[in-house]
Amino acid sequence: MQVLEKYRLNFKIDEDQESTEINKCKDRIMVFQQFLKKTIGIMEMQKKQLKQMVETRDKNDKAQSELMDQLMKFEDIGIAYYSDQDYNQRVLTHPSCSELKDKVEQTGRKVKNPYRDAYLWLKGEFLDVQGMYDCLQGREGVMKAQ
Repeated sequence: MQVLEKYRLNFKIDEDQESTEINKCKDRIMVFQQFLKKTIGIMEMQKKQLKQMVETRDKNDKAQSELMDQLMKFEDIGIAYYSDQDYNQRVLTHPSCSELKDKVEQTGRKVKNPYRDAYLWLKGEFLDVQGMYDCLQGREGVMKAQ
């Protein structure tokens, strides 16, 4: 009872409200609960789509890194053959650009997947919405038990 007394003291609520006002509030809660249920379905689809986007972006980044490695290998073999071992004809593996390969590798490691951040954000929001829905479901169970 102490909690109820503190609640009544801190929140000035008229406990003798008309039943029409109470029913209006209950109806609003039900509408909000239905909205949350629809939102959960949409967010689940978005979560699946974002997860696929994360995987696709990771594959794309890996493929781009592999492509640069293959281009450098091609230049080592192909350009060396066609230029009679003249290293000055190279572009990616030119002797004066020795740090280019390191820069390419560092850039590949520094690139973040923005879809991963969006996925984690959406997952957090989904948990918040799911928690609110579960709370309202619990409230509904208590109301039916009364």
